[in-house]
Amino acid sequence: MFETSPPDLSRAVKALGSLDGLGSRQARSVRTMVARRAIDEVDAVSEDVFEFLVDTLEHGSNPNEHTAFAKGLGTALWRRSPLRIVEAITSGGVLGRASADALSDIDPDQLVVGLKENPRIARQIVEARPCLLERIDFWRIPDIEEGLVRLVKDAAAGRVAAALLAAGRFGPASLIIERVDPGDLVLALESGEADELVLAAWLEALLRNANKAAAVLASGRVSRRSTLVALARASGPDGVPNDYGEDPWLIAVRSASEPISQSDEDYLAAFLMARALGPRSRSRAELICFAYTQLYRALDQNRLHDDVERLVTWRLDWGGWFQSDYCSRLKATVVRRFVTDHLDPEIFGRLTDDDALSMSLIDEMAETGRGRRYLVEVRNHLMHTNQRDNRARADYIFDKIK
Repeated sequence: MFETSPPDLSRAVKALGSLDGLGSRQARSVRTMVARRAIDEVDAVSEDVFEFLVDTLEHGSNPNEHTAFAKGLGTALWRRSPLRIVEAITSGGVLGRASADALSDIDPDQLVVGLKENPRIARQIVEARPCLLERIDFWRIPDIEEGLVRLVKDAAAGRVAAALLAAGRFGPASLIIERVDPGDLVLALESGEADELVLAAWLEALLRNANKAAAVLASGRVSRRSTLVALARASGPDGVPNDYGEDPWLIAVRSASEPISQSDEDYLAAFLMARALGPRSRSRAELICFAYTQLYRALDQNRLHDDVERLVTWRLDWGGWFQSDYCSRLKATVVRRFVTDHLDPEIFGRLTDDDALSMSLIDEMAETGRGRRYLVEVRNHLMHTNQRDNRARADYIFDKIK
């Protein structure tokens, strides 16, 4: 029977029944010979030969024999019937142990293929192979339950978040966000593999967890200004806490360098100014410094949409008749905040790189006695630098306060 090509294993299995008269030892020897030949072609054998292999494994008495084909048989069992390998593991015994050993080594691609037709056993498989949770193709299986994210280890949460985003899943976002390292979450959000609607859903989930949103912004890992704009559009200026240290938005805007469109820069400037003029930030001067020039020019050129304009203008002070336009109100509000709250004079001295805008701010500041006293401090800071522009501004201030 073995001399045929391929060997007639099915006929050999049937013929084993006639060997009982030779004695159990001789029968086992022949059985082992057939099993060893069959295991070499385990994926190609017929169903009756495969069942013969299973029976040989379960009832054989030679431990070395078990080791020889247990792993190969367990892997083949997964390819033939994923449900059966789970049942074997649950039942225990020799086949169960062989199946459990095989499951730990089966290629993840094969596991995903098997789960596509058997998603209801996903929990048992994931418990043995948690790496599946980090795979995009796993989460693209329609009937995989999202509650499986509760099995995620904290160290792997960032990779799982990236897989979920790429697979278009946002249902488990809140569960993952609670556990993921802020820096790892940034990498997932900025991987670029999620479509806009899915990314927006994740950002909304992040913003519902205000402390985690603050940690993400303060991680220093945000590299795309588009991420900041998306977060800003999904939140309010006061939504993220800043109970200690630098404002998370300030840290994020420093680290995010990838360029964005002018309209997005205008929005970000309006948002940061609104935050700086609100009650939440501990880095008001620095945020104003980031936003002032961009926002002033946007208002001056009337290029803001109405909703973006309202985002910031409702926090501007109301001046007199000569401060009725938004640019004048912005300038007066910024000057008043620096003086009233005694914000850093050094930052006021470099609030804008536009000389005309800088002199306009100085003029506004010099209108009051309190403002002129503040300008003395500004001039002292400017005098201690070697930059020509700063010395020129210091001289301009001197002419205003002498």
